[in-house]
Amino acid sequence: MGETGTAKSSVMLDLLHKILSIRKEPCIFVNVDDPYLSIEQHAATLGWDMAGFEDAAQLKFLDCFSFRMDSKEAPPSHVVSVSNPKDLRSLTSSLFGLIDELKMVGRGAVFVDSLTEMFTLVSETGPLLYQVIDTVKAWRARGPKERYIPFFCSHHLGIDQYKELEALLLYAVDGIIDLRFDPDLFDRKQVLSHQMRIRHMKGVAHETRWASMAITPDGIREVETLGKNGK
Repeated sequence: MGETGTAKSSVMLDLLHKILSIRKEPCIFVNVDDPYLSIEQHAATLGWDMAGFEDAAQLKFLDCFSFRMDSKEAPPSHVVSVSNPKDLRSLTSSLFGLIDELKMVGRGAVFVDSLTEMFTLVSETGPLLYQVIDTVKAWRARGPKERYIPFFCSHHLGIDQYKELEALLLYAVDGIIDLRFDPDLFDRKQVLSHQMRIRHMKGVAHETRWASMAITPDGIREVETLGKNGK
């Protein structure tokens, strides 16, 4: 969770790349905010090339964005297009069909960017609050609990109409990672420096302090916070 620009997508792409390259396990990226090509380009600018994993069918995109576009071109083999992502039951069926196709039981991970955009999709077609929360609960039961694969989902803070949803998400998920800009550094120098903390991680020992971070070609790295004396 975090406001716009706090590196939520970059953190998710770092996790994605590490699971693909180090653990060599399959992954699914559910792209809701942006077309899959933008995500590939974002990863490449950070130094994380996804092409080899796509060619090996280790990485699949479940494309929930391109229904907005007029393109008639067939998607590449590593992309599965969802014609109506506003239908959350159909979306869930497509997602778990792809999970089963990749034989993801006890290995791999699913990434969803973002839950916020899912909220906006279904708000036009029915009771927003319960449709999305019920879907998150179903994913949690059928993914992490039944198949032992983690789901990493981003959510944008600062949108007033979703305040109630944020409270319900805290109840519905197993962990919350907060992202923000270092408030002290911004106040003193007008510098936007990224910070992360683990607010909650069920059943796992974890630190809860805010840690400053940098995005490098080797991934997310903790860096020392500049003190009030500027050092």
